[in-house]
Amino acid sequence: MFRLLLIATLIFPLVGLFLIEDGEMGGYHNNSVYPYFAYLLIFWTTYLITSRKKKILKHEQDIPVEFDIHRSLLIRKRITYTLGILVFISMVPFKGYQVLTGQIEKGDFRTQMGYFGFVMAILTKYLVPSLFARICLEYYNIRKFSRKLMIDRYFLSSSIFCIAIGLSFGSKATGILILTCGVIPLLWKQRTAITAIALLIPGLTLIFVSSYLFDSFIADRSFWGILDYVLRRAFVLTAEAPWKAWDLYRAGPVDFNYPLTLAQFLGSGLIFLFFGVAKYSDTAYKYEFTTGVTALFYPTLVDEVNSGRWNITCTSYVEGLLAMGLVGIPVFAVLGGYIMGRMENAITKSMINNKLSKGSVLIVYYVFAFFSWVNSGGIVTLFHPITIVGILFSYYFLRLIDRLKPIRFL
Repeated sequence: MFRLLLIATLIFPLVGLFLIEDGEMGGYHNNSVYPYFAYLLIFWTTYLITSRKKKILKHEQDIPVEFDIHRSLLIRKRITYTLGILVFISMVPFKGYQVLTGQIEKGDFRTQMGYFGFVMAILTKYLVPSLFARICLEYYNIRKFSRKLMIDRYFLSSSIFCIAIGLSFGSKATGILILTCGVIPLLWKQRTAITAIALLIPGLTLIFVSSYLFDSFIADRSFWGILDYVLRRAFVLTAEAPWKAWDLYRAGPVDFNYPLTLAQFLGSGLIFLFFGVAKYSDTAYKYEFTTGVTALFYPTLVDEVNSGRWNITCTSYVEGLLAMGLVGIPVFAVLGGYIMGRMENAITKSMINNKLSKGSVLIVYYVFAFFSWVNSGGIVTLFHPITIVGILFSYYFLRLIDRLKPIRFL
């Protein structure tokens, strides 16, 4: 699953580029496939050189690890109850139920949270997935010692709670990525092909249901109509930014202020303090990579971009091209492959050494920071204050769960 996530992220745009050059979205042949393929090849080669997962796993049997099934049960209970409380918070105080019932559009819901969205970003993108990754690591250990994959009421409840939290904030991607943080440790030793087959049906089901719930423009479509939308979203729309970026680059100098997008590191509050630009003002799009690129490609839709209701899927490939030209393609590819390999090594070591809290937050960082950067661009995501605070908060929260003395009703 660890590799599968990035394989899909890298391959889907490549397929989409072929489709766009063949006429999809009004596209035409501009040789955009070749630089992107070079980026993909350099990225994956760097990752394979950096990864030491197989060598680390060879020494797993040499490391004695104690496993207490009763303590594992206690931790699973605590995490499930904690997730249940977070579901209540997301549904009632923040009125996430309004998104699920269709009373409010997902874009409007996220916009109305304003600056308080910082807190919910910590909860939905870091704490909740860390809790789910942690409970799944317990099931990973159970399987390792008993040779059986156990699925009990705590696992099912936690999964439902995580889906509810993700979808209540109007994001299909958030709900899917939260579950991904748990699936990664559960399938850590499985081959990529087996993982892809095992996740195909449940993954497509979740995407279909969430698309039907939250994308009102496809609610009246047939099954095949929804399937067409999902496939188009997976391939063509992920290639939209790479194709347009290469087309602009070929035409001449691109008028894009990349250094200004790095101000996203400061957050909307400090951007307003230093630059006098409010979060939803007319020029706010310039201070974030994704919105900046969307406005570059569609200057007549700046109002939609600034409102937070719409943007396109950029990639680290597009960021490298717009930031440094042709040189940026191999630079960002090497950086991405190297980080991916190092992340895999660190997660593997934490799992075999039974450092499960550390392994949980590393998985979450991989999914919600690194994967988000590769998929959407904006390198500041890797070291953004929200990312750092979210990871640290989640880590110490998990350590607290580990160290709490047993309470009678738990």
